[in-house]
Amino acid sequence: MSHNLNIPIERDIVAPGGRIVGVVRDFVAQSSHREALGVRGFWKVCKFENEGAHAASLAGDPEALPYEVVMTENGFLDAGITELWNVLTGGSTNLWSHVNCQIGIGDSSTAFAATQTGLQASTNLYWQAVDTGFPTVSGQSITFQATIGATSALYTWNEMAIKNAASGVVLNRVVQNQGTKSGSNVWTAQVTVTAS
Repeated sequence: MSHNLNIPIERDIVAPGGRIVGVVRDFVAQSSHREALGVRGFWKVCKFENEGAHAASLAGDPEALPYEVVMTENGFLDAGITELWNVLTGGSTNLWSHVNCQIGIGDSSTAFAATQTGLQASTNLYWQAVDTGFPTVSGQSITFQATIGATSALYTWNEMAIKNAASGVVLNRVVQNQGTKSGSNVWTAQVTVTAS
């Protein structure tokens, strides 16, 4: 069975009262081999029209929902995995902590390869420190999240990655067209890695 992430399963984002306010595009559901992996990573991009809508969502307003959510499966890079093992064994002190973690956004659609060492974009690439309180650990999962404000990463999001700013090592890279971010939009990029 092929691994096809090109045709998403779509479902509505429904506000209280049944009003449809957006759409979820789920590329993860198309993965045919994710169950065989010992470690899985999934990205989720939540798109808000503007800073006001994002702030209202953070404040718990049930009507302040993203207009679109895109979910995509992650690919791990060889150098990133090696760095994790070095941290686990004391060979590196560059922890994947709030202080060091950044999420990057680029516009390159170059296909994923585990031998890559970072984002493939040459001009349109942006790194944002993870949000306060991230990464978080819950059970067998760790979650990283960064909020990309209205004035940043204003281009087509084709690739995303997590970088350790202390070492410069990039853990992962995902390639999927997330859409084009405009000047008023606030988008959050989140990746959850689960070991099982």
